[in-house]
Amino acid sequence: MNPEKPNPYPSGPPPAYSAQPSAAHTDVYPAYPVQSYPPPFVNSGYPPTTASGAYPPVSYGGAPYGGAPYPVTPYPTAAEAATGQSMPSKKGQSGQVFGPYLRYVNMDVGNRMWFGSILVLTSSPSPVTATVYSNLPGTSPLYVPSNVIDTHLQYTFHRIDLTLPMGDYPAMWTYSIDALSEQTFNFHVASVHDRNWRFAFYSCSGFSNSVSKEERERLGGVGALWKDVLSLHRENGKEFHVMLGGGDQIYGDPIWKELDGLKAWLQIKGKENRRNAPWTPELEFAVSSFYFNMYTSHFATPHLREALASIPSIFQIDDHDIFDGYGSYPEYLQHSQYFQNIGRIAWRFYLLFQQHTTMRLAALGGPHAREFISPNGQTFHFVKLLGPSVALFGPDTRSERTPMQILSPQSYNLLFQTLRTLPPTIKHVIAMLAVPIVYPRLKAPETLLTHFGKTKRSANNAVNEIGKGLGSVAGSAGRLLGKVGLKVDAQQWEAETKGTIDDVLGNVKKGLGKSGLMSGVISQFGEVDLLDDLIDHWTHPNHTPERTALITRLQAHASQTRTRISFISGDVHCAGVGRFFTPTNPTDPTLMYQFIASAIVNIPPPKGVLKMLHSSAKQLDFGNGVKEEMLDMFPKDVDGKTLKDQKLIGRRNWGVGCVVGDELHVVIRVEGTQTGVCVPFGPIVVPPVV
Repeated sequence: MNPEKPNPYPSGPPPAYSAQPSAAHTDVYPAYPVQSYPPPFVNSGYPPTTASGAYPPVSYGGAPYGGAPYPVTPYPTAAEAATGQSMPSKKGQSGQVFGPYLRYVNMDVGNRMWFGSILVLTSSPSPVTATVYSNLPGTSPLYVPSNVIDTHLQYTFHRIDLTLPMGDYPAMWTYSIDALSEQTFNFHVASVHDRNWRFAFYSCSGFSNSVSKEERERLGGVGALWKDVLSLHRENGKEFHVMLGGGDQIYGDPIWKELDGLKAWLQIKGKENRRNAPWTPELEFAVSSFYFNMYTSHFATPHLREALASIPSIFQIDDHDIFDGYGSYPEYLQHSQYFQNIGRIAWRFYLLFQQHTTMRLAALGGPHAREFISPNGQTFHFVKLLGPSVALFGPDTRSERTPMQILSPQSYNLLFQTLRTLPPTIKHVIAMLAVPIVYPRLKAPETLLTHFGKTKRSANNAVNEIGKGLGSVAGSAGRLLGKVGLKVDAQQWEAETKGTIDDVLGNVKKGLGKSGLMSGVISQFGEVDLLDDLIDHWTHPNHTPERTALITRLQAHASQTRTRISFISGDVHCAGVGRFFTPTNPTDPTLMYQFIASAIVNIPPPKGVLKMLHSSAKQLDFGNGVKEEMLDMFPKDVDGKTLKDQKLIGRRNWGVGCVVGDELHVVIRVEGTQTGVCVPFGPIVVPPVV
């Protein structure tokens, strides 16, 4: 940002990870047992573990946790800010201000309306008003007051609901917030019948615990590729109407490392003792402050904060928005009081910062939102229109997750019922799935040994490298396995290579924690009969029946409605394109493209893991004449050199989608040899169903 200009993006305090309230803090927490807190993720794949009780009333618009500010650490230096920390805070007319964060809700073609919202947080309870006006002649400014949707400590969450007319011409809208003095922000709205919507899509907008401060600085911090997003957005005719965050908008993994109360819980011996350890007011405060500070700091990083204020967002939850691997842990951990309460609090702040709502408000729904809490009250799904010819299908694949399911039957039914209500003008349905549904399977460990060797040292390296390549869940775990002292016996490694991956890593399971910090828990019990990194994938044997059912159902919908289904995903820290198709009729309704853009911030897996994945990326028979495969999307590297392995590329990246007539064009932008400067690959042209 130009240093001569005032900073229009006041930033939040840096994360203050204190396990105890400050002495000045006077909040009074009711001593509710865990069953009295409304847990957000009661995974239906598990039996209930506590008696149902009356939830305490929730205050909306009041101050459920009033009192003095929580303690904060000193603001970071400019050098620290370059690594992804927040910039020094600014104050507006309403005291300290966080935001604005701009969100796309939906559109109504028939009534020619665009719906969105702006979220602003202030340290003053004073009302907030937005002034909104367009560049089209004959329009008058709109003055929109805010609604208070929640509070945290002394901070008030103000949501400004936007209902804007869509005309026959595209418009640039400008808004200002009275709490932010004279700062203005712009965003773009397509004309009501414009099919040529442009959208950005990305995932993994943060760094894993294992990425050092020096490495973050070398990579240009959080904002390096966000600068590329903004650069393209500012080109005339290439403005984005919306951006799609496919999960891991924040990385909540440090919670296990920074909060003393959680570190103490990890040291408790005995499965039942750990499961039933009571939740305390101090933990409620510390965990709530952790997520609040994480969002206000991360969303204030340079370039990302500008994008959040000027490109309407659609966000989807994944594990790191809570903590690494949430939902794929065994039942005794997932239903412990600690996991459930952390999940509840993370869910609260996810809804507030990313969806501009609360569970109560989301459950009320609305005639145009097509956003809904599922029948079991635990998930946030959405179906949205991106112009008159494209719909976005966004199942919440984290909140109902267990080792045996990704979504409940009730959620599938609700989503498909909503898809059937889409207007007949829809030509494309884009399914946002946080984890790719088309992705290389891992081969038997013989293949791993081919790449990593058979010495004890190589075996240890292989375990670590495997973790890096399996996606966001395994990423942290694999990189930290060595740090927690796990050793793999080379003779055992060789002897077990005739079995499955689960067999080979049998002794590693005991210590395979999602962030490397949970490893003590799992190894202490020695009863985890799964590899949690693999469990997160659609192609894991536990999930393949559900995967088959979803694909079959989507293909039936495509055939019945003559709409093309495509997938956009992230999670795996590399880019690629896959597809389902019928060789005898390659453009029939079974053609479904999978676009993978990951990560826009986090580091890629090592070359050895990509090579291993390429060796598994063979064409497979899905059934009924349908094949699935990964495409040779990257014949050359960003420097023009020919690549031997062309299906996945291990560089930071993000994606661009554009509707051209009845076609969907997709480009993957990959970071080149210069930090933050991207090279486009594509487009892949997705035809309509004819």
